[in-house]
Amino acid sequence: MIPNSVTSIGDWAFWNCKSLSSLTFPNTIKTIGDWAFCSCSSLTSVTIPNSIVTTTTIGECAFLGCDSLSSLTIGNSVTTIGGWAFSSCNNLSSITCHAINPPVLGGSAFQFVSTNTPVYIPCYTALEIIATTCKLLLLKFLTLSAKNYNLKA
Repeated sequence: MIPNSVTSIGDWAFWNCKSLSSLTFPNTIKTIGDWAFCSCSSLTSVTIPNSIVTTTTIGECAFLGCDSLSSLTIGNSVTTIGGWAFSSCNNLSSITCHAINPPVLGGSAFQFVSTNTPVYIPCYTALEIIATTCKLLLLKFLTLSAKNYNLKA
């Protein structure tokens, strides 16, 4: 596990690190640099947690060629996934995305990942979207109703 004091992983930081098998980032992570974990052939699991304190950017080619990667969890803080970030992660069999707003994807971000790879969006994320939409509609309705009846909202 990466310590909470870490907010950024530099470009090429762990490139070709053969002994790295799983990664759990702290919720303080803001940047995962370009090519940061490229070709980490033993990496099987990556978890970027939910965060309310920061937004996270995954750089270009950050996990390119991590061909043992099978599980990816993308927290709600991820706003951008760079081009080719998870390209050639041939064994990726599970992607879980907690984002309410989908991250912006760079070109070929998941190139050469099977089109049969399931992407899971937890139920509470969908419910949160519905609840927010209902709340906005209710507020709009109450505001319009107050205007129609000369009430103060």
